[in-house]
Amino acid sequence: MSAPSRAPAPERGRAATPPLVLLAGSDSRPARLTEAGRGYRPLTGHKAADLHIEGRPLVRCILDRLRDSGRFSDLYVAGPSPIYDGVVDGARLVDCNDRLEGNLRAAFEAVREDHPHGPIAFLASDILPDADTLRTVMDRYAEVAPCDVFFPLAEVPREAAALGPSDWKPQYRIRPDVDSRPSTILPGHLIIADPDALRIGLVYRLIALSYRTRNRPIGGRGLTMLRGVLVTVIREDLRQLFTLGLPDLTAAVIADGAAVVMGLRSGNMTRERLERSVRRVVVSFGHRRRYPRRRVCVPILPDILSLARDIDTEEEARAIGAEWPHRLRPAPGGRHGGRARGKRGSRFPGRPA
Repeated sequence: MSAPSRAPAPERGRAATPPLVLLAGSDSRPARLTEAGRGYRPLTGHKAADLHIEGRPLVRCILDRLRDSGRFSDLYVAGPSPIYDGVVDGARLVDCNDRLEGNLRAAFEAVREDHPHGPIAFLASDILPDADTLRTVMDRYAEVAPCDVFFPLAEVPREAAALGPSDWKPQYRIRPDVDSRPSTILPGHLIIADPDALRIGLVYRLIALSYRTRNRPIGGRGLTMLRGVLVTVIREDLRQLFTLGLPDLTAAVIADGAAVVMGLRSGNMTRERLERSVRRVVVSFGHRRRYPRRRVCVPILPDILSLARDIDTEEEARAIGAEWPHRLRPAPGGRHGGRARGKRGSRFPGRPA
């Protein structure tokens, strides 16, 4: 595989270099570990602020690598201002301290003030992706853009030591093509989506449920997610009926959701089948009818493990050279009420603060 270019990506339209939101809320509960993670010590709290690498908060290290990649336009950090004020230089701070679903909504509203249309990238703030990994992934994205959703999967090498202290994380097996052998993968923690194409309320809900259940076995995880979205999908189908649209969402969620769960459990799920199923569920019927050739793209990529190793435990934090000046713990008082508000943390070049 050729090395990614270090030069900024050539101009391929607005879709090629989207704005990016770093989701920097708090893990108020310790991560649920698998049996393979027995003995590891989970972390809680605002890890992007509390973890330090060579004396610098993790969030600053991530933002530096995002800028160094040259593959994104404006950068945003969605998190509570008492934690991140003065820490996120060069990015816009979106003040929110809600559940992940609420943080996504607040971040979306803030980005749309500056970018009324086009795709938005979202990245978890408890990973430390290499700049070369970001270039590799975003160059692949530029090849397929515009697409409705882009969600890269990291191919896990055969070497047992490749994952280090992240070897406890649940892995999945997906066939890149119908005739190929299954690849072992970990989900990346970057997603790029065109909100104008999506059933956006359902997507917020699915992302939040996916994060909440991320370390559970696929069978129980699928059932939990299905229960969690049923009210949302039934409400959407009723709305479609009143507007003379096609009420296809409930059937799609049940049929395609079951097919994905069974395919992942058996190791017979193909990448193409996964992409079709996801598109039928999260992309609106009207958009699919207008843009039949658009697709959901879920590439399986080698050498991008730094995008898949989220920092759930003390052992994983130490593996990237992180330290913490005090014990990571939930923020006092939990989340605050009220509507999340956008706040300028610093200037974008050429824009007023």
